[in-house]
Amino acid sequence: MDFLDTLNLVVKNIGDKANDALELTRLTGKIAAERAAAGEDLKKIGAMYYEVYAATGEAVPEVLELCQSAKAHYDAAAAAQADIDRIKAANAPAPAQDVACPVCGKVVPADANYCPVCGARISHPAEEAPQPAAEEPAEAPAEEVVAAEDPAPAEPQAEDADFAPQE
Repeated sequence: MDFLDTLNLVVKNIGDKANDALELTRLTGKIAAERAAAGEDLKKIGAMYYEVYAATGEAVPEVLELCQSAKAHYDAAAAAQADIDRIKAANAPAPAQDVACPVCGKVVPADANYCPVCGARISHPAEEAPQPAAEEPAEAPAEEVVAAEDPAPAEPQAEDADFAPQE
């Protein structure tokens, strides 16, 4: 996959996540509004029922209508919650599976970088993305190789005598 295709996939993924976040916000607002409307209906039910009950001890048909309205609001809130659950489930990452250590063969947690038994480095498939084949450089001249090696620590020079440890 070339760079532009990869960039296109990343931008599409970000756009999808942003749309999902907007939809979650919209649905959460709808849930709050539906619950508030149901609460208002329940207040009316309570007030009406109490007034009738206080006066006659009987229920009136209006209470039935308000109960049905409150139920409709609760049903709408439940449907919106189901949509939220569906979106969150679709975006949930798949659980990582344990892997076997390439050196000792013991089962290692998927998020481990090193084997807890033998200490070997655990490579993860995401880290093993194919690298483009690069041309191998010609051998370095011998003098560069020598310069690359770690020289032995030098003895303190006369000018460093002030900083040398005292015996």
